[in-house]
Amino acid sequence: MIKEAKRATFLTLTMLFLAGMALAQTDPGVQSANRGTGATIITSDPNGFLPFFTDGQARFSDVESVSGNAAGNNGLGPRFNSNSCSSCHAQPAEGGTGAAVNPQFTFAGSSVAPKNATPYFVTANGPTREARFPFFFNANGTVNTGNPNGGVEDLFTVSGRSDAGSCSLPQPSFSAAEQANDIIFRIPTPTFGAGLIENLDESTLLNNQANNLNNNFGIAGSFNHTATTAPSAVLAGRRRTSRCTSLLVRLTT
Repeated sequence: MIKEAKRATFLTLTMLFLAGMALAQTDPGVQSANRGTGATIITSDPNGFLPFFTDGQARFSDVESVSGNAAGNNGLGPRFNSNSCSSCHAQPAEGGTGAAVNPQFTFAGSSVAPKNATPYFVTANGPTREARFPFFFNANGTVNTGNPNGGVEDLFTVSGRSDAGSCSLPQPSFSAAEQANDIIFRIPTPTFGAGLIENLDESTLLNNQANNLNNNFGIAGSFNHTATTAPSAVLAGRRRTSRCTSLLVRLTT
């Protein structure tokens, strides 16, 4: 009985100690832009990298047009999710994830997308979203589960824009995809540190994979490869877009 009492006392004290540790943990809350988030980490720049960073940051904020842009920002494609990188990557600082107020909600019916309708999943204070259809549709509108898609279905088109001429494109049928249970979403992933990943040599990635095949963390996988004009395929999916070989390719497609 004495041993049991001691054991019970020990367990009680242990539980109280652990509970105190748990209560001591605090949630730092939502990050704000005043923590230096999104700023360059370059402090010494003998090779002139800082101008390259600031130029890229400025381009990230450019508002793109189809044609006739006075600043030469004529990079808006026929289908798009937004007309600026920074509009979807804004929280907690430029380059981050979607803002609390979704800029996509104001596009339909405005000069940005005058002949478009707002997709059902885009709301004023909801998440900034990108949509994908897991499978292609058959000609009769049914889902072809034997034909994987997975590609991004851009939300808007340039139809009716004053700088798009007679270009006329329909939006994807998001409502039909919802009814067919053939739609998935992704929110904007922060781009912080993407430049560092961009500069990792492919041999470094492959060597790291080989050296960690038998790790004890349950982490495993394989690299995606994409065919190019080069003699051999190159690694893709270093970030969030597995179909692109690099961030630079992503920004130019």
